[in-house]
Amino acid sequence: MERKPLPLFDISAKHLIAASGGGWEQIAPMVRDLRLRPREYLHIVVIGSRENLPSSFESAPSIPGLHVLQIGQSGAFLSYARTVAGRRLSGEFVVLPTQFPQIYLLMFVATRTYWRRALSLLIESLYPKVAPPFLTQLELYELLKQVRTKHEGDVRVLELTAKRRLRGESRKRFESIREWTDESVESAFREARQSNQWFRSVTFEIVRRDANGFQSISSQGIISKYGYFACNGDFDLYTEVVVNNLIRMGSSRLEFFRNRDRINTANHTPRPITIDYDGDFLSRVEDIRKLSQALRRFKYGSCTVLHSNPYFHVSVVDNKDYSTAEVWVLSPRRVLIVPQVRASEIALKRLVNHIFENFREGTISADEKTTRI
Repeated sequence: MERKPLPLFDISAKHLIAASGGGWEQIAPMVRDLRLRPREYLHIVVIGSRENLPSSFESAPSIPGLHVLQIGQSGAFLSYARTVAGRRLSGEFVVLPTQFPQIYLLMFVATRTYWRRALSLLIESLYPKVAPPFLTQLELYELLKQVRTKHEGDVRVLELTAKRRLRGESRKRFESIREWTDESVESAFREARQSNQWFRSVTFEIVRRDANGFQSISSQGIISKYGYFACNGDFDLYTEVVVNNLIRMGSSRLEFFRNRDRINTANHTPRPITIDYDGDFLSRVEDIRKLSQALRRFKYGSCTVLHSNPYFHVSVVDNKDYSTAEVWVLSPRRVLIVPQVRASEIALKRLVNHIFENFREGTISADEKTTRI
């Protein structure tokens, strides 16, 4: 009788860490043997860190609810519990390195509630030690198209969380929305462009059709622009098309922003970053005011306006990372970001993410030559 492999999380912590001796690349093939209970998902979160993240958990100050169960050379096994509205949410997760320096994966099996109301808050609290990547609307769209192409089935969008730009004289620039739907990927993203929406997360399902035309649901997945992914099946497909691409995107992002502080540049000359737009979105006084208001809302940061007329010039400080950058607007189609003496890649990435999410997404470039990342 053929012996069935053990599900991934039926393996003890000791054997799980041992099996991940090479990090994610070694443990990824084991994911196909995972067995889930109803309402459970496999969750995978891509994060960047300048530290050896598994080892840093061992020496980190005590965090309420967080316990280190086991530390290995290439991974860490931890548990985290949090009480929300009188309800205790707890679970275990693995931290794994990838083939790219400074890019790690958090992997765990749980309901979606545990991620939304517990573990995601822990990850946010660890900044600037860790930071998630940031996907643009186009990158989300391309990932979902690749899922459909690879599976050769129909991909239906079921739920959307998004920010929508308000028109007119509203005091609020955006509103947060959550919508339930059942439409194709193309339709969902086309309608988003028409209504000025930026998706934060997309819940979708893969639908199979047999020879007789009957449909069945193959799996359901959730992907967010912050490097988070969850699914309840088709693990091999998602590992190849989604997770590995998220890892590469995260690495590319950090590499682009690395060594831009003026301490590390020749003669301490600046290495600016530009955000280019395909329209004159910075031509009016009210446009500049909206960008200024967005920068003033920079989380864990402060913004000082140095000039507002005839050009826009502000200094932005990350109060947790102590990185500094100056933001200029000298053209109706471009935002110029000039890193200063201290400017880490994680802080610069977070600043660009903030502008994308709270003002408008654009194309990032450097040294006057556009570089898609």
